[in-house]
Amino acid sequence: MKKLIYSTIFVLLIIFFLLVSLFSSDKYESSYSSYSSKEEVNFSLNGDLSLQFQENMRYPSREISYRIENCSLQKNNDFTNAIRILSNKTIISFYEVESDEEIFVTCSDKIRVEEGFFIAGEGGPTKAVRSGNYYVLLHGKVLLLKDSTCYNPNIAIHEILHTLGFEHSDNKKNIMYNFSFCNQELSEDIIELINNLYRKESLSDLTFEEVSVNLSNKLLYLNFSIRNIGLSDSFPYTILISSNEKEIKNFSSSGLEIGAGTNFIFSNIQFKEKNPSNITFQIVYSSKELDKENNLLVLKMNKFDKGDLI
Repeated sequence: MKKLIYSTIFVLLIIFFLLVSLFSSDKYESSYSSYSSKEEVNFSLNGDLSLQFQENMRYPSREISYRIENCSLQKNNDFTNAIRILSNKTIISFYEVESDEEIFVTCSDKIRVEEGFFIAGEGGPTKAVRSGNYYVLLHGKVLLLKDSTCYNPNIAIHEILHTLGFEHSDNKKNIMYNFSFCNQELSEDIIELINNLYRKESLSDLTFEEVSVNLSNKLLYLNFSIRNIGLSDSFPYTILISSNEKEIKNFSSSGLEIGAGTNFIFSNIQFKEKNPSNITFQIVYSSKELDKENNLLVLKMNKFDKGDLI
């Protein structure tokens, strides 16, 4: 009887180990074959997802500052390795500061669980401003809650990419998938977008908007706005207003922050010229800009003394 029991147990153990070996082999082969094609790790499986929270999100400069606070040596290393990988693969770089950082990194030993799942980290932009074609990121935050157990610091890379404006991917092989696995990769489409976004220099770009002119009884009324739609704060600038190459008004103004604008209103300006053909507005700015062509605006005057943009 004992022999029968021992024999049964022995057979069951053999079956158990065969099943473990079988499933382990399938899992490995599946993992290996899944990553044989680089195209499969792209941000979106169907190509219908936007990579970023808003279009064209970037920090003002390709050199981005950061500060780390209350992190263990392991998490500190995870973050520094993550920015090293991103710096090697893209044109952006990172440097540490003691204050006024663009990316703030902090850590916590508290376990966080949402909907039954452990939260490994969090990150994202905390301050941004619309400036021309860009959403300029002014500040972001990374919260690292778990030490990485992977060869690459995937959790830290994931959260840093959130602070760079990147959304979650629907591809579980992509590093921006909302669950972390060690074999996830930083895809070429993310790298390409970062390089395209940061290719432009960190420069200001002053331009006119909402310009109107009215001439009545030889009195000129001017109402116009200037906005900085660039990637850096501007220096002080000068406005030159003229008619048929004759100066009407010339004045200086203080610089503008990224995305900021200012309105100017002038009334009852004595205007002796008869039948002016145009009024010219020019921003005189000695420093380099993203676009110098939008520093000049010409309004054509018609017989009804109204300005038309040309």
